[in-house]
Amino acid sequence: MVRVELRRVRWALLGAALLASGSGSAATYVVTAATLANAFKTAAAGDTLKLVGTFGLVRLPSRSFAKVVTLDASRAVFTDTLDLLRDDNVRVVGGHWDITRGSTYGRAIVVYGGSGVSIDRATVVGVAGQQGVNFAGTANAEVSGGSFAGLQVAIGLTGVTGGSATGNRVTRAVSDGIDIGDSHNVTASGNSCSGGTPGAGVHPDCIQLWSTEGHPVESDITVTHNSATGMTQGFTSFAAGGGARRVDISYNTVTTSMPQGIACYDCFDSIISYNTLSTLPGASHLTNLNIVGGGNNNIVGNVINPASFLRRNGVGSVNATPFTDLLVYAGDVQPAPLGSAPPVSTAGPAVVPEPASWAMLLAGFAAVGAAARRRVRRVCA
Repeated sequence: MVRVELRRVRWALLGAALLASGSGSAATYVVTAATLANAFKTAAAGDTLKLVGTFGLVRLPSRSFAKVVTLDASRAVFTDTLDLLRDDNVRVVGGHWDITRGSTYGRAIVVYGGSGVSIDRATVVGVAGQQGVNFAGTANAEVSGGSFAGLQVAIGLTGVTGGSATGNRVTRAVSDGIDIGDSHNVTASGNSCSGGTPGAGVHPDCIQLWSTEGHPVESDITVTHNSATGMTQGFTSFAAGGGARRVDISYNTVTTSMPQGIACYDCFDSIISYNTLSTLPGASHLTNLNIVGGGNNNIVGNVINPASFLRRNGVGSVNATPFTDLLVYAGDVQPAPLGSAPPVSTAGPAVVPEPASWAMLLAGFAAVGAAARRRVRRVCA
């Protein structure tokens, strides 16, 4: 009887395995640097590839999956770039990138084209001139829960349609935390920038937005519940390329020593609300709210605490009351600030993205474009 029952269990298990195989159920594979490219090339929709060991430069084949394929890099260390070119429905989870000794594209992760690509909980350490994650021309791009240190720019979203950067931590940035340029329908929420170490002549931003001349104006960008602390500007949308439409910059906290706390240049149909701005003690600039140009904007509930112009006049010690909607603006009629003193600004803020940001984006496009051309030649050969 016991043997009969064992046979029945074995046949039942075998039948279940065959049924799962026939139904196309997802599989999990352990891969190394030597086997990753081939495993990705042959992976089926829904599969998980567990990366183990040390990886150098990784260029993955272009694949389009009906269901998300996961690259579980929680046990992987990278010393060079992970390059995803025109891939659809791919998720990278975990992974540690140390590119302080250089990387092929000056970036830890490059995503060019494709759709439905997400980078989750990556850790990247780099140096000046390098970028953590760079998306270019991607639809539905996501970067979440990452840790980025020492980089020129932590996250770049350029030409993205539909996407998000959420819960990322940026420390010791040389320039920007997150750049969102020439993009539409993107949310940046719950991110933090601190301990910035800007280079000479650099005016860093925790989150920076801009449009591109000749392209549709950047639109439907939401920047909420983020924090910027230290040697950095806060959350800025510049006038380059025509400004922006439907930008929502709300519920952010800025405690810095630079003049652009919250800024929106040539913004239309936008919301700037309930942000809290403070200037660090001993700062040579006042952290202000600057809304210049544009129109039909809703600006409400923003607080500069304590009022920066009082501190500049040397009487900050007597100011214990926050001032609401203290700002420099043109183009809209806004509620008058509380108190009798007029709003002021002590610096002429830049109205275009930082040259370093443009240079990094152009270099990235060139490098990835060259790689794409090399792949096409190999395929045709």
